[in-house]
Amino acid sequence: MLLACAATVQVQAQPQAQPRPQASSSAYIPTEDAAAALAADAGEYARIENVTLAEALRRLEAQQASVALTDRLADAYRDRLAGIVIEHRPDYRIVVVVAGPPAPDVQIATAPFGVPVLLRSGARATRAQVLDAIERHQAELRAVLPTPPAWGWTR
Repeated sequence: MLLACAATVQVQAQPQAQPRPQASSSAYIPTEDAAAALAADAGEYARIENVTLAEALRRLEAQQASVALTDRLADAYRDRLAGIVIEHRPDYRIVVVVAGPPAPDVQIATAPFGVPVLLRSGARATRAQVLDAIERHQAELRAVLPTPPAWGWTR
């Protein structure tokens, strides 16, 4: 099994914080509201993925609207699940990756905003197996890595 370092950041919108009295001399920095945060994220996504701002916003809204569906799919495939991936290229889609013999991708659902959801088999290990391997080999991993990574894996 090939392990690769991959940072994954999950951001959840928080209600706008109320100013608090400051005990120190540092200035209070207000947080963005959910709409402003989404607009800022869409601008950065548009730049990185080379899509229009409208398309970037559609994709981010589709991703948020697809959480319940991806949770149900993760549960439905829990015995074989390697992971769930959002692919940005060549087309925007959600891919449920499962362990088992490789086979052609199959569309198994359509997420909100018309986003296709594909089932891709061929992973050499399930998510549970990878997490177990990381746990069993923590000492060796710490010995060879200067800082704790976030983990992902490739087929």
